[in-house]
Amino acid sequence: MHYEILLVDDEKSVTKALSRVLRNDFSAIHEAQSASEALTILENNPIDVVISDYRMPDVNGSELLTQVHNLYPNILNVMLSGQADMEGFAKALNDGCISKFLCKPWDNNQLRAFLRDTIKEHESKRNHDTLTLIPTLKMFKEQIKHLGLNEFNGACVALLNIQNLSSVNKDHSYKAGNKVLKVIARRLSMMFPEHIMTRVESDIFAIVFQNEGSLGKDANALLRIISTPIGIDEKEIEITGCVGITSINDWKIDLTENLERNIKHIRALKNDKQEIVFCPPQQEDKWFNKAKLINELGSSIKNNKLSLHYQPQIDLGLNKITGCEALIRWVHPELGFLTPDKFLPYIERYNLADDLLVMILDQAFSFMTSETELFKDITMSINLFASQLGNPKLTQIIIEKLALYQIPATSLELEITETSVVKSFQETREQLITLRNLGIKIAIDDFGTGHASYEYLCELPVDVVKIDGCFIKGMNSSLEKTTALNNIIATATTLSLEIVAEFVEEEQQANTLTQMGCNRLQGYWFSKAINCDDFIYFASLFSKPKTHSGISEH
Repeated sequence: MHYEILLVDDEKSVTKALSRVLRNDFSAIHEAQSASEALTILENNPIDVVISDYRMPDVNGSELLTQVHNLYPNILNVMLSGQADMEGFAKALNDGCISKFLCKPWDNNQLRAFLRDTIKEHESKRNHDTLTLIPTLKMFKEQIKHLGLNEFNGACVALLNIQNLSSVNKDHSYKAGNKVLKVIARRLSMMFPEHIMTRVESDIFAIVFQNEGSLGKDANALLRIISTPIGIDEKEIEITGCVGITSINDWKIDLTENLERNIKHIRALKNDKQEIVFCPPQQEDKWFNKAKLINELGSSIKNNKLSLHYQPQIDLGLNKITGCEALIRWVHPELGFLTPDKFLPYIERYNLADDLLVMILDQAFSFMTSETELFKDITMSINLFASQLGNPKLTQIIIEKLALYQIPATSLELEITETSVVKSFQETREQLITLRNLGIKIAIDDFGTGHASYEYLCELPVDVVKIDGCFIKGMNSSLEKTTALNNIIATATTLSLEIVAEFVEEEQQANTLTQMGCNRLQGYWFSKAINCDDFIYFASLFSKPKTHSGISEH
């Protein structure tokens, strides 16, 4: 145990007897025969536990432990006595100055078990480890819970195992071992100041990594922390250890069982070389495949290997295509077609949004310039990421691409997802006003599903509202969704906003929505998202004077 303990009794034979009993349980044991001597020791040593007799010549135990509690509130105080002044003892106990009471004479085994349980109980109430001052395991688990992390977020927990700590304690003393742990904790905090960490066991630290893209680099950094010898008492102490990568889910579900399994796995490693392992080993394949996919995604974006499909938006009143939404598609050379949910979450996390926007604008504007007659009256709708809002680079990219391809700004519509978190309304508002003044339309996508729906309408310059598909799907079966749909359309109409209805899959929905005031309809009843050639063919068929009869085959 890394704790240092102070034994206080005016009879030296008592402190010596206690020292013999506890010598294998604490890293350092100090003895004092008076309150004044005890306070001097406390001033000069990192004491964690004080065990004091009650009757002493200068100051009694209750008075001493009250002073200790006031000066060092984190110290665990235990009274050990055969007789006590009940009034003074009761006051110290009620004031919280004394944690536990033991009677003389004691049973050695019961005393050791009692102190272990008391310290465990004491630690469970703390937020920070007494030795290293980093968060306790309890606090660590709470932090993970509040961060809302999971494997898909790219998060994992690395275990740093100091394999030769027991040898350091044996060869150099427990004090030396404690100094090693303090240095390791300090190095961790300096190298990863923004990360959450804890000390899981006496020789194992844990730290959360949220970026699988840099996991290899971060894990090697952990090994560097222990590869540098630690100077203690003019001696260089070599540290051996390893790093085990564990699933973040292991820390949220069945922690005790999963932690025991993972610790057993890394403790089984030989301590003659530093290495990085995955717990369980199968996790390595999962991590490697994800890291490989992220690398390929960045490369595919820069090399224009992703493609756009275009979903038509129909004005039934005019019986013509008035808009289309550009949707990203990725056909992976090995994995085949990947749905956007498999790769879009990585775009923002790895700062690929601007590169993707450049690729999207190049493809969309090239298509528009090659079909100028077709896009004379069709608006091209592009989705933005929340991280791009308020960033001046977004405005610069769009203006440069419009000029390069000589696309009228009025032909472009920018979609902001209603559930996006806008970090700065003021900066975003000014940016969108600038773009809108050029003639670009601003649309709110998935409208009605988040808490910020009407806040966005009030704070941001908006031209178009895209009603979330859940309201369309439930319009004929749910009174609540029908009422919400009516309210959304009424609000948008009052504010003179264009209304786009997504996920239109039935003729009845299309006709009803048109009667309710929706300007543009988008969904499988007309067409799925299709490539350039199929979009041109669809447009040529739709423009013919005939009644539309359902889902496009293209």
